[in-house]
Amino acid sequence: MLLWLIQVLLWSAGSCAEAEEGFAKTGSGLLFEAPSYPIGVALGRTQAADLAGTGNGERSAATRGNETGQQEALQRLREKLREALARTREAERQDSVHQQQAVDLQEEVERLKLQIAHVVQEEQLAQQVQQQALVSQRNASARISKLQLALEQARANADGARRNQTEAETRLHQTQEQEAALTQRAADLRGTLQKEMVKDRSDEHELQQQLHRSQERLNQTRNKEAAEQSREATLKHDVERVKHQLTNETASAERDVAKLVQEEQLVRQVRQQAEVSQGNASARISKLQLALEQARAIADGARRNQTVTESRLHQTQEQEAALTQRAADLRNTLQKEMAKDRSDEHELQQQLHRSQKRLNQTRKKEAAEQSREATLKHDVERVKHQLTNETASAERNVAKLVQEEQLVRQVRQQAEVSQGNASARISKLQVALEQARAIADGARRNQTETESRLHQTQEQEAALTQRAADLRITLQKEMAKDRSDEHELQQQLHRSQERLNQTRKKEAAEQSREATLKHDVERVKHQLMNETASAKRDVAKLVQEEQLVRQVRQQAEVSQGNASARISKLQVALEQARAIADGARRNQTEAETRLHQTQEQEAALTQRAADLRGTLQKEMVKDRSDEHELQKQLHRSQ
Repeated sequence: MLLWLIQVLLWSAGSCAEAEEGFAKTGSGLLFEAPSYPIGVALGRTQAADLAGTGNGERSAATRGNETGQQEALQRLREKLREALARTREAERQDSVHQQQAVDLQEEVERLKLQIAHVVQEEQLAQQVQQQALVSQRNASARISKLQLALEQARANADGARRNQTEAETRLHQTQEQEAALTQRAADLRGTLQKEMVKDRSDEHELQQQLHRSQERLNQTRNKEAAEQSREATLKHDVERVKHQLTNETASAERDVAKLVQEEQLVRQVRQQAEVSQGNASARISKLQLALEQARAIADGARRNQTVTESRLHQTQEQEAALTQRAADLRNTLQKEMAKDRSDEHELQQQLHRSQKRLNQTRKKEAAEQSREATLKHDVERVKHQLTNETASAERNVAKLVQEEQLVRQVRQQAEVSQGNASARISKLQVALEQARAIADGARRNQTETESRLHQTQEQEAALTQRAADLRITLQKEMAKDRSDEHELQQQLHRSQERLNQTRKKEAAEQSREATLKHDVERVKHQLMNETASAKRDVAKLVQEEQLVRQVRQQAEVSQGNASARISKLQVALEQARAIADGARRNQTEAETRLHQTQEQEAALTQRAADLRGTLQKEMVKDRSDEHELQKQLHRSQ
């Protein structure tokens, strides 16, 4: 019996030493280690020790030693629990810091996206301005060629007018030569008349015959003068008719040229619209391709992230990616159709506006032509009035000549009545003849002045016609330039509206993408919160187990008889606590892994944001240089 008691005491001392060694070996991993003997054997030995009685002092010392070791183990367990709680708080604090960093990164990404959109808009505007400059250069070359053709036509018209004027001058010169011949003949006749009058003083019959011949010659001269006057009237009528024909032909040619210019402008505008629409379509296609590549990259990243997570999350994200791709395709198709509808509507509005402008310009041109024709008619009427006055003065001079001729006749009759006063009458006749010569010379001078004035008037008309043609050409140039400038401004306005719509659509797409990302982040946060809550629940269970251990200790102090049963329960509870702690550690490891992945994603986003900043700075420098060059071009054009 004594030997058996000694063995029990030795076993108790050995179990306490093994427990102390197990507690000393416990680190940040397992809280307790299993005993090296089965529970049933321990219970049997404990029951055998209880049967031996409670009066032995050595057994009491062994029991106190076991309780001391258990208290030390519980103290170590409390310290480890405190360390676990401190690590949990540190993890929560780091999680909040990471969340704040993620929010800051999202704000930075949004700002960079806005800057990128602004840079893209500026680059598109620069490309459009370059395209407009090329189009304006082509329009300028076409206008120069048209102006050269119009100038050649004007030269041809001027050559025709010069030929007509040369013919009129030739006819006038012929008339002047005829008048000179008549004047010379009249001078010869006057000389012959004087000789005959000196000779006819002795022979009255010969004088009468000479008077009869002179009367016949005078009648012939009158007939010739009447014929010349009728010829001059015919020539004036022909000149007026030719002028009217030239005016009508010029007006019809101008109308034809205006129609051709309008048709060519319409064709050019249609070509420009087609080129602009092709450029816009190519730009939209490139943008859509870039957006598609970005969407593919994002989808690939999402898929890589999904392979790390569980199978259900992987399937859900694949479905979301498929839905996102389908929605993107639908949005792209809708954007293309809306852009096409807007371009068609804008083209129809431009055609209507151009037709209205052409109608207004045609009305203005007609009003200007009518005012110019009224001015020319007023000038022609004034010249005609001057010619009428000069013709009336010439007729008055001719009437004076007729009166002088009648006076000569009367003198001749008086010479027939009285031959005694023949010499006096002949002298008077000579004086009257000299006066008639002076009057005829004055009439010729008046006629010469009238012809010179007519020639000056024709030159003034030609100069006015040339000036009107130059003014019309200048007006056409300015109107064409104004139309091109207004068309360019309308195109710029339309392009700015399209860019605004595209920007709004991109912003909506970005907002939807950001909402999706926020939803994913919230979901991950929710998972982390659930895992943290589960870890807290595990810790609470451990605390409850610790309280249970305390209660067991209190019960052990109250009743030592049930110590073995309580110790066995404690060991079972400790094993459960170890299992729960292992689960908590696994959950914490998974949470740390996910946190590490989140940090890697944040680092990738930071690197991408830095790359975008560098690209944005380069594009901003390029845009500034392009803007400076465009300002120089605008300054030169102004």
